[in-house]
Amino acid sequence: MAFEITDLDTWKRIIDYWKSCDLTIRPGVSSDAIAEFESKHAVLFPGILRSYFLAVDGMEDEMDPDLYRFWPLGDVRAVSTELSGIHPDRFAYPDCFVFADHCISCWDYAVKITRDPNQPAPVFRVTGDDQPGEQMSDSFAAFMESYVDNPLSII
Repeated sequence: MAFEITDLDTWKRIIDYWKSCDLTIRPGVSSDAIAEFESKHAVLFPGILRSYFLAVDGMEDEMDPDLYRFWPLGDVRAVSTELSGIHPDRFAYPDCFVFADHCISCWDYAVKITRDPNQPAPVFRVTGDDQPGEQMSDSFAAFMESYVDNPLSII
């Protein structure tokens, strides 16, 4: 699947922002790594999510100045797995995978990934609380644009 020019522009802006914060930039993953994740979880990445992980594989074990950490693909996991144990809302996010957190998991961000590669991959705030968190964005693309335009807009 080809990248859209706007995808590349967004990922370049994010990489440049992380570099300006002196964060270690992880190079993108291979198509094989994405295929392995898809096979393991029986999902298909939407193009925008695929292009993100091909461009950059999240952060090392560090946070940006606003206390966000975007996870490498190898750390991305189902919400029900991430919130294992006693968390009351662990099953409130079907088909959602945690890909980032704020303030050492004060809350997490999860993207919906299904077998439909054309779905927009909405993003949810995962609170691990009695009430499930809200949908933060209709799409992964819009969430990442909001982050790079103003990181505080996604709190």
